[in-house]
Amino acid sequence: MKKINIDIRFQGLQASLNKIKALLAWQQLQQKEVRPNQPPGFIIQDSTVDDLRNEYTLFLARAQEIHYILNHKNILPMPEDKRQKLNQQLFKLEDQVKALRATEKFIKL
Repeated sequence: MKKINIDIRFQGLQASLNKIKALLAWQQLQQKEVRPNQPPGFIIQDSTVDDLRNEYTLFLARAQEIHYILNHKNILPMPEDKRQKLNQQLFKLEDQVKALRATEKFIKL
């Protein structure tokens, strides 16, 4: 059985959060550069929305995996206080992503 390294999983989750923030910043910069009633200074192929959607999906998958590991004590035995701290850390990362309101950028209702 492969040893589970929860720290590496949290690093991946943090990396996804950082990439989402960077993509949102890039998208905001692009929007500021738009000049109404004027042609764009240059046109680039933009995959920001797709990249944002993909990174958000990756974040959700990584978070779900960590939830599963933490909720099934037999998968990764650890002291209960450490498990609670990791759950709190996970909830904080999820709250940070929710606060970014990233889904509003690519989900049309």
